Order: sequence, then structure tokens, then C-alpha cells
Amino acid sequence: FTVTGDHIDGTPLDVREPAPGSLEAIYEQIGRTKEMQQAPRATVRCPTIEVDLADEEIVEKCRTAGNAAKFDALWRGDISGHGSHSEADLALIGILRFYTRDPAQLERLVRQSGLYREKWDRTDYVTRTISKALEHVGETWSPGGGMGALPPEERYLKRVEYRRKMQAARREAVRT
Repeated sequence: FTVTGDHIDGTPLDVREPAPGSLEAIYEQIGRTKEMQQAPRATVRCPTIEVDLADEEIVEKCRTAGNAAKFDALWRGDISGHGSHSEADLALIGILRFYTRDPAQLERLVRQSGLYREKWDRTDYVTRTISKALEHVGETWSPGGGMGALPPEERYLKRVEYRRKMQAARREAVRT
């Protein structure tokens, strides 16, 4: 069994199969469930979500929405009214997420905004910030009037499905 890959003098160089039950014992000790052991690893940070609007369309919709003044200030990079740059990032993504839940599109949009800074080049920051912003499920935009136009049962089921996807993505992000 190896953790670092560094060879220790006096130990075999060949890779051996672990003794039956040894991996399960380790998983038990560190609190991981059988499902987590067997879950396939995702190749992306977050679930893929279909995008209906281009980046420019989202920006235009934000500029004409009821919270346009707040959006415009954040889009220009104004963090006043927010405790920090990170809180302003979350606030901007909170506005943008009404129009898209696609993590890649949200990242592209923030990079176009006045809030973009070097910190957005750190994968851990991008993943954590977007995941945190997407935790709060609310209504989303659609040509027919958003989720508010759906029957309550359908809205509930969509939110449950989305939460499951995001929880799975967060668990995967922690593992990688």
C-alpha cells in the first residue's frame, strides 16, 4: 500500500494486490461509505447543464432586470455593499445563476466582469465559489417565464434533482 509513491528502502518494488478486506477497513476508518468507494470518478468539476442563452444575452438580460443597478455595480467591479471581493463574487454569480446554472458559463461571465482578478485563475477558488453560489436553488429563467411558470410539484422535483447533482459534484470535488 502506498500513499506518496516514494519507495522505502527494504520494501518490495513490485505492486501487490491488497489483502482481502484491507481497503474496506481503511475506508471504514476514514468514514467513507461503500457507495463512495465504488462511485465512478467524474472527469469534470461540476455536472453539465444545458445552456440556452449566450453570454452576451445573459449580460443584456441582467442589465434590464429588476436588480439591474446591483448587477451593473458588480459587473463594473464595485464591491461596496459587500464585505469582500469574495462576497461580491458570490453576489454576482447569484444574479447570473438565474439565467444559467452552467458552471463553465458562470466562470466565463465572471472573467468578463470587473470583478475578475488573479484569484479566478485558481481552480480551487473557481470550483468552490461557483459550487457555493449554486447551492442556493431558486427560480431560473426560461422563455416561458422561469420555474415560477411550472406547477409546484414540478418545481420541487427539479430542485431536488439539481440539489442531488450539486451534492454529487461537491463530493467529487472534495475527492479530487
